[in-house]
Amino acid sequence: MAHSSIGVRSGSAHQGERTALEAEKLGVMAGFVAGLPFGLGLVHDLVLSQGLPTWLAEGSAVAAVAATTWLGLRLGTSTAAWARRRG
Repeated sequence: MAHSSIGVRSGSAHQGERTALEAEKLGVMAGFVAGLPFGLGLVHDLVLSQGLPTWLAEGSAVAAVAATTWLGLRLGTSTAAWARRRG
């Protein structure tokens, strides 16, 4: 009798991937939400207080929000990898 070479994912493997994806999504959302007051408040005001143009303050705020969102993604990815190793 021949065996099929088609791989079938088990329910627990699929669930693990789904949990990892949810951890990454949560990290991105947390990074974005944390970045909004940081970028639009602190960074924007700091750049403007130095007498720099508004366009530079707005660009800096966007960059700060993007950076915190990226950090949230990295945190979510690390958390998902850690959870996969543990269980």
